[in-house]
Amino acid sequence: KWKQEERRNNITRREQKNNTPPYLDMKILTITLYKWDAQHPTILCQGEELGFVSIFQRRVVREHVVFRSRTCTSKCSQGEKAAISLDDDLGICYVAVMPSGLAGAVVTDNEYPEPVAFRLINELFQNFQQSFSYEDWENLEKDASLNFPLLGESIKKYQNPVEADKLYKTQKAVEEATEVVHLNLNKLMDRGETLESLMGKSEDLSTASFDFYKRAKKANACCKMG
Repeated sequence: KWKQEERRNNITRREQKNNTPPYLDMKILTITLYKWDAQHPTILCQGEELGFVSIFQRRVVREHVVFRSRTCTSKCSQGEKAAISLDDDLGICYVAVMPSGLAGAVVTDNEYPEPVAFRLINELFQNFQQSFSYEDWENLEKDASLNFPLLGESIKKYQNPVEADKLYKTQKAVEEATEVVHLNLNKLMDRGETLESLMGKSEDLSTASFDFYKRAKKANACCKMG
């Protein structure tokens, strides 16, 4: 199980450096910008950092993270910011949706600081709108890979939240005009809908990834971020 592998890696790192600052164990897994839609948000561009996962399990992890990122984004409304706790304590998906329909989702472990995650999304929004006009993406119906190098640079920069955002220490970044809603993914399901039923219909998950989830769930050993 890759959660067990990562836990062992964390213990090894702590044993090697007893004075390691806690933020070095914090992780951003993916950053995605979407064209928002309540049914199926369209990916505009995305970046990931899954180097802590075994190469043999990386595809499965990637698909599950993308599925949850897209699902969380679809469950938010335009103009909303939300911190959504993922199922089985997998981590947190921070989502912000602009009135224009541009949406950002950052999937992190449970320790990553909320103010920094939203500062990252805001920074990406500002730069994306400078790089692309609304007409460049408003009619996209299929997932795209728009050339937005800052996204890849940001996922590296923001792995260290203290260095990336000096406001983290004072928590000033949490003072945003839009209130952050704290939600739980399982409780966001529509009536008669379950996360597993969505997985069965999702194009984000291969058969192998869906089967992996069902086996892990049955064994009560579903993957965790750390």
